[in-house]
Amino acid sequence: MSEETIRHHLRAALDEVVSSEKALLREKYAEEDAISAGRVNMMRPVIEALGSLKVEISAHKWLHISLESQHATIDLNASTSQSSHSLEITTNEGNSAFDITERFWCDIPDYCSVNHHEFSSPEEVLKLVVDAVGKSIALAQVIIERLK
Repeated sequence: MSEETIRHHLRAALDEVVSSEKALLREKYAEEDAISAGRVNMMRPVIEALGSLKVEISAHKWLHISLESQHATIDLNASTSQSSHSLEITTNEGNSAFDITERFWCDIPDYCSVNHHEFSSPEEVLKLVVDAVGKSIALAQVIIERLK
């Protein structure tokens, strides 16, 4: 076989692999795009409500709400406390429910915990968030009162 024939066969084989792989990758990316779009749509009402809450709590500098289209993080660190509390909100793998990871930790050994919550509605998610934010504000206010 001549070198030109060998190169022709190699080029054809390589083109076949590239074509096949591109088709597979396009399919995988399309699936991922659909999952992401579903997550964005599901998270939209939660993100919008948390945006309003972020404005409402802006005077409480220790509370931080980070919003992205597919997830949100709420840090609830009481200003005079050495503990930390956070909520991470997204959807489950199939976008059929909201998935919330709640973390508590502080300087006391063995006083860390991680809780997972799954909710089907934005209202349930917001109830958990408002409850946690309200408790954080109350804790900070009572600690400040006690220091006076």
